[in-house]
Amino acid sequence: MRVKNSLIGKIIPPEKEDLIIDTLFVYHNLLGLQSLFLLVKKRGELKPLFTLGPLDSEKVILEACEHLKEKDSPLVTEHVGPSGEKGNLFADRFDTPFFRFFLCAISKAPLENEGIFALRHLSRELQYLLRVPPGYQSLGVDIFLNISRLVRQFLSYPYQPDEVLQLLTKELCESLGFEWTLLKYRKGKNVKKALWPPLSSEKGVLSLRIEDSSPVDGLFQEKRGDQWIIRACHVSEESSVLIALGRATPLILENERNLILALPHFLHTVLQTIETSEKLRKVNLETILTLVRTIEARDIYTKGHSEGVAYYAVKIAEEMGFDQEKIEKLKNAALLHDIGKIGIPDVVLMKPRALTKAEWAIVKQHPQLGFLILKEMKLLSDISPWVKHHHERWDGKGYPDGLRGEEIPLEARILAVADALEAMVAERPYRKALTFREARKRLREGAGTQWDPEVVRAALRAIKKPYRVSNDRNKFYRQMERLRYEEAIAPMKLAVLYKIAEEVEKFSDLKKLLQHVLKTVSELRGKDDIYFIFIKEKDLLVARAYSGMENIGDFSLPADSGIVGWVARTKLPALVNDTTKDKRYVPPPGKITRSEIAVPLISGNRLIGVFDIESPLKNAFSTSDLRFLKAISTYLAAVIELAMSYNDLKESVILDFSTGAYSFKYLAERFNELTVANKKKLSIGFVDLNNFKYINDNYGHSAGDLILREFVKRLKLHLRSLDMVGRYGGDEFILMFPGTTRHGAEMALERLKKNLSEREIKLDIADLSIKIDFSYGVASYPDDGASLRELIYHADQRMYRMKEKSRRASPVR
Repeated sequence: MRVKNSLIGKIIPPEKEDLIIDTLFVYHNLLGLQSLFLLVKKRGELKPLFTLGPLDSEKVILEACEHLKEKDSPLVTEHVGPSGEKGNLFADRFDTPFFRFFLCAISKAPLENEGIFALRHLSRELQYLLRVPPGYQSLGVDIFLNISRLVRQFLSYPYQPDEVLQLLTKELCESLGFEWTLLKYRKGKNVKKALWPPLSSEKGVLSLRIEDSSPVDGLFQEKRGDQWIIRACHVSEESSVLIALGRATPLILENERNLILALPHFLHTVLQTIETSEKLRKVNLETILTLVRTIEARDIYTKGHSEGVAYYAVKIAEEMGFDQEKIEKLKNAALLHDIGKIGIPDVVLMKPRALTKAEWAIVKQHPQLGFLILKEMKLLSDISPWVKHHHERWDGKGYPDGLRGEEIPLEARILAVADALEAMVAERPYRKALTFREARKRLREGAGTQWDPEVVRAALRAIKKPYRVSNDRNKFYRQMERLRYEEAIAPMKLAVLYKIAEEVEKFSDLKKLLQHVLKTVSELRGKDDIYFIFIKEKDLLVARAYSGMENIGDFSLPADSGIVGWVARTKLPALVNDTTKDKRYVPPPGKITRSEIAVPLISGNRLIGVFDIESPLKNAFSTSDLRFLKAISTYLAAVIELAMSYNDLKESVILDFSTGAYSFKYLAERFNELTVANKKKLSIGFVDLNNFKYINDNYGHSAGDLILREFVKRLKLHLRSLDMVGRYGGDEFILMFPGTTRHGAEMALERLKKNLSEREIKLDIADLSIKIDFSYGVASYPDDGASLRELIYHADQRMYRMKEKSRRASPVR
């Protein structure tokens, strides 16, 4: 072997040199080659990098490389050796963003198809290994997965918006390996920004100039001093995301440019998902408060008690070092610690005098009742033991189970102290309130007998003043009093809210979530009405879920049509008990209804859709029905918005941003699901566009990108809904046909070739019209292999044979 050491250090990273030598050596021996050369073109001259075999072959090799100038595919010719032996000369060319390389081989005997394929595969391996020269920093971290992990952390408990932005900026900077990173998020007139690391001096001033620039969709980079500044933006109608990054080297590799270009759109979806989740968390809290205050509205003497217990419990938990997630759960448990009182008769619960022994025995059932209620609620089941045991005593004389000491859950021990403190300082009809100082004294006296002494000490350190209900207390509780007189509505509302909440964890499938909502509402109302949930999509209201009708497919209305359209336009509810007298009425497909009630689904100020119920009877709905729908509409709107944002986020991870095809990683996961888990047969097609390099070289990469996007779009248009299109790399794609034989897949690909060849792609660039042609190979599971890599190997071989036959075909007309 001869090595040109003067070039190696400038072209090949030192850590890859041994790997490349070993790879060449393996192929040289495996194929029984006479000579194997790797050359590089530098300053217009071909220079050998590695040589295996006799050096007298170098002249022949250089001449073969010259013949490759006008060819797109490997050159394979006959070669007669010095002793008269007949073999082949193989020469192939491949490019990286920095250099042009040539792989050449001389065989001792004629090469079979497998040998040619192996050498072609070697070219691809070397192209991958040599794509980045020494000293160039490339982006190799899966930043999307890192950010997705951060999103799960943000969704687990509340973060401040500035903190979210700062953590995302830090993750971008460290994962991508830039010197500094700026992230700017605009929504309406509200602008938030973060810089990592916090900088002063010239770089800080530079980032501020970038920050003040107007966001424009796309990717831009320029050199300022010793820094390359890379800036990428995503701009939508209401908001925008700008990222700016600084380092010593520019973006050159295509995958780097695509990564940075995709990040602003991805971050935009992430930030919207977090905002929607925070809205949902607040609505969740309001739902719990509504439930608590509904219970407390039965007894005017305990109004605000649960909020007071929650205030004290949080203070104690913070003092004892609980994490934020555990504090949130404890707060919910404190708010709901008396939920079991919903099962206590009013005659006992609202008695204005001291209770008798028998009455007290009834009241003591409320922790057990509360436990039974909460353990059936998936979102609250883990706090049910704390509620059950909040009346246990440290000395074992409490109820319901007589637990003692550390047998009692710590959270229940905290609730016991917080509950007692709030009760002592509150007025009761049968006794006066204690002063805050007297209540603290009682806690100290009861430590070690009634209460955990450690919890009491934490309470005394953390709580310096009593809880006070806010000034709007009376107004709020008057609202709760009205709920008391709507006993038929309140339980129904709460049941719907919690059944929806239990389904939120499945919100990756929006349609299933909406159907679950309709099923819940229809079962609770017990009426044979027709239900719709319309989602606002551009200028249409699309019925994404319905019940009480036969399957009518995707049913939609113009956004200003019918009673539903009026509700969407005005954002006001509508109750119509005789549709024959209402000019706005538009009947659903195949049905005539006589009553209709609809409410808007609004999150913030944004219309998400409309909840609509229709009946074949006149006068079918009352104001109670309207109040019920309005009561659940806010929560439902937040859930739908979160589900829609989650779907957008999911698509950003699994799709190839530049073409709209699935990523290879996602395709591999689906292959495993369909074969390893379900043992289903399938076929794949390995597709490569013919003469695509001609388009890039003559019309530019912008034209090439447009063709790839249109190619994927047309493939999807002519494939079944269960078929998948994934990008393998460059102009190579993988089509997956579940449940299809090799013959069936070949027929489908032939139809695709015919359909694509009949329609031209018109580009604004130079008034150009292009017809797409491609070569393909097909392999089937399990006949051709058990893994996706094996199927790709066989499909690629078959595609190569087809490409050889059509190499002269041109897509340009």
